[in-house]
Amino acid sequence: MSSHEFKVAFDVGANVGQSVYRIFRAFPHADIYCFEPILSTFNQLKINVKRMTRVQCFQLALGSSKGTTQVVLQNSSLINSLARTIEANAKKDLNLETVQIDTLDRFCDEHKVKHIDFLKIGTEGFDLEVLKGGEQMLTSGRVTFVQVEAGISYTNKEHIPLQQFRQYLEERGYVLFGVYEQTLEWTGELRLKFCNPVFVLRFPARI
Repeated sequence: MSSHEFKVAFDVGANVGQSVYRIFRAFPHADIYCFEPILSTFNQLKINVKRMTRVQCFQLALGSSKGTTQVVLQNSSLINSLARTIEANAKKDLNLETVQIDTLDRFCDEHKVKHIDFLKIGTEGFDLEVLKGGEQMLTSGRVTFVQVEAGISYTNKEHIPLQQFRQYLEERGYVLFGVYEQTLEWTGELRLKFCNPVFVLRFPARI
């Protein structure tokens, strides 16, 4: 898509900035918005991107509705997940942190973001909730490319299956563009666990 001009990119679930480096290099003229709700991870993210003048960081989770929730902090900040919070909260003696949640639509309206050229979502099983919070942006054709983390193996309970993403996004005018970063797992047999599919709007047009 060398003919497409990438002006705005969102990194939802930015963690400490693993993806933002690639986004920054790939789209040298884009303004990049990074979202990371966990305080310690967010602080490290800000340190890692402090020399990137086009990157803005927000201590915020994106979901299907505005509010707050408690996240169970794992031993590694790399695996904190909103999607696994409800089940884990039934247990006692957990390390919890309250995080703020907003929707993609509300955020874009508040910050006057009219169009997103590349929306990357990596939230460990919460990706579909992020998309649901961006219903207006998606259905009005104001997001061109969407990348998510999708489960492939039937044993993968951590990610939303690829089929669900295809159904949800195809109903809103998107088609599968490519499949990237396929990750294998070994549980007695070698199988594909998850991947990062990218969807593109059928008739992309900047508003």
